[in-house]
Amino acid sequence: MIGNNMKKYLALCITALISLLLLNQNAVAAENARSGTIKNIKGNVSVESKGVLRAVSAGSAIFESDQIVTGKNSGAGLTLADGTVITMGANSKLDMAKFQFDAVTEEGNILVKLIRGSMRMITGLVGKHNSQNVQVTTRSATIGIRGTDFIVETQ
Repeated sequence: MIGNNMKKYLALCITALISLLLLNQNAVAAENARSGTIKNIKGNVSVESKGVLRAVSAGSAIFESDQIVTGKNSGAGLTLADGTVITMGANSKLDMAKFQFDAVTEEGNILVKLIRGSMRMITGLVGKHNSQNVQVTTRSATIGIRGTDFIVETQ
């Protein structure tokens, strides 16, 4: 039979192991958290993620650091987890550089880089709670958001 102290030690080890597994699972889930969803597509739209290009369709997930690319005569509509709506024009490339959102506090940070083309953005909860936490950059400018609906175009 196992002594009382040994039972306590084994219970403690098992509890510690389960805790570590849960923490790791939460870290992986946070890293892979969906930033938003592609709501609609016209024409040729793809997403580049960690150097891999993948075809997408309406309902496809987008994640932080994904780059959404639209082709000639194409466009895409995205909805982020905080309710932000982004509409991309033809021949555009958008980098979802940073997206953090806490659904409980409705706070977070958004950094979108418009590499080329055009986009329209209507901010969601992050922008409504603190517009300074939403930024859009282009090759030649950084736009600090003060309103909730705007259009950006870059070459």
